[in-house]
Amino acid sequence: MRLLTFAFFVLALSACSHPNRVFTARIGHVHRVVILGNSIVKSPPATQLGWHGDWGMAASAPEHDFVHLLIDSIHAHKPDVEITFLSISSFERNYRVFDLRSLDSLRGADLYIVKLAENVLDTATDYIPFYDRLFRYLDTAGGVRVITDGFWRRNPVNDRLEKYAHENNEPFIDISDLSRDTSMEARHRFSNHGVSVHPGDKGMKAIADRIWDYIRVYF
Repeated sequence: MRLLTFAFFVLALSACSHPNRVFTARIGHVHRVVILGNSIVKSPPATQLGWHGDWGMAASAPEHDFVHLLIDSIHAHKPDVEITFLSISSFERNYRVFDLRSLDSLRGADLYIVKLAENVLDTATDYIPFYDRLFRYLDTAGGVRVITDGFWRRNPVNDRLEKYAHENNEPFIDISDLSRDTSMEARHRFSNHGVSVHPGDKGMKAIADRIWDYIRVYF
């Protein structure tokens, strides 16, 4: 009993030292994780672009994209966690009319990791209310909501997401600075510019590491 109490104290102490809010009631009680994003989460083959994978663009293999790296880290600590991931880039492009009912199977998770920014137009000043609506629709069980910005810094939506996270005291993971280092991109592997500026293996690992640095306390 003393050992368990001490272990919880150590976890709580590490949580308090993290710059993001940690929900101590969820430590050790995350059983279902949902990861939502766009092509960086999962992209089907697009042969016209030179992309032949069916995982996070533009990782060299599924085990190298940030989602699978996170899955490996989570399962190494807690093998029975249920993890679902899905690309909903259609939400980014059509957030005003997106049918949230299509995501009903993802409601009520214990932890959400949401990375939806790269495909939102710079002029989309009304995006955040719909983004908030998405979270409120999905999170019916008081889960942890982890927000990340987009990989490319040039998108002003990143600033709006950071402001939203801080105003709502939600965990925010900044990854937008990574693209300033071109070695994080897959430029050497693809001739198509749109694919080549996606994170390569190094960039994917950097994204996974930043997210894992925060969520690891829950497992």
